[in-house]
Amino acid sequence: MNLKKSLMGFVLAFVGAAIVTTSEIAHSINTLSPQDTEKHCDFFPANNLRFPILATGHMSEMDFNRILQVVRQTYTPIFLKYGFGRFEIENRWTDNTVNAFANMGTIKDSSGNPVPVRFIHMFGGLARHPLMTREGFILVACHEIGHHLGGYPRYAGGGWASDEGESDYFSTSKCARIVFGQMNTNLNWLQHAPVDFQVRVQCNASFPSDQNAAAICMRSSMAGLSLARVLGSLGGTPTPNFATRDASKVAETYDGHPQAQCRLDTYFQGALCQKSEWERFGSGPGFGACEARFTTRGTRPACWYHDPIPRN
Repeated sequence: MNLKKSLMGFVLAFVGAAIVTTSEIAHSINTLSPQDTEKHCDFFPANNLRFPILATGHMSEMDFNRILQVVRQTYTPIFLKYGFGRFEIENRWTDNTVNAFANMGTIKDSSGNPVPVRFIHMFGGLARHPLMTREGFILVACHEIGHHLGGYPRYAGGGWASDEGESDYFSTSKCARIVFGQMNTNLNWLQHAPVDFQVRVQCNASFPSDQNAAAICMRSSMAGLSLARVLGSLGGTPTPNFATRDASKVAETYDGHPQAQCRLDTYFQGALCQKSEWERFGSGPGFGACEARFTTRGTRPACWYHDPIPRN
């Protein structure tokens, strides 16, 4: 049985499982060693922006919880299937911070024994940002999952975490396709969503015979636009858009947070990549990604990624 088919059974088995609660995670964080708590990967650079809970907010607590429950139910069996162990989401709805992060730690079981856990932590302040969309928030969760599952390239010096650009690329080329595929609302979304013309053209070109795959490509790309605009608002950079490309080229792969336009380019290219979402990224550049040696569509942008294998 392949993973795609077995996932459906796993998801059914996990339907109704609650997201681990803030109080449970608060306890678990107390069990982490100093090494664990220091090694975390933020979605955005550190910032002082805060968005408190408002009665008229465009994302409700119910939406926040539902989104994270779908992500958790979808990816819990995938972490287990790939041998990555236990996966947990901490939903911090009441926290006004505009960020999210991933880390590794432990939770004590009923006998007091430490259980290794791969965490992502999602903040209400980010969900309440005026430029955030529901699709964008899913993509944030996917990015944080990407630090765990995104493979090469990882932060310099090795370790557990894929770097920021790779986590962005993973979010649209793998995770969002799986999550949106489980939601099964993509064609309906497409009927009502304002999709950029270039996104519509390019996604249809990548997936000409699969309307649902093309719709997921568009949905992921527009989610990426919302995140790039949030990042632009934090840094005061010009508004990123699909008509522009970040023309910079790095001499070596950049591990940190790329600029807003570069991140949008990465989301868009990941969405356009024709490699299957079930083809995993590995320990080197030739696994699971669209490579510049073979195609110009869906490759990692040179504004953060330096390809160690020259293009023919």
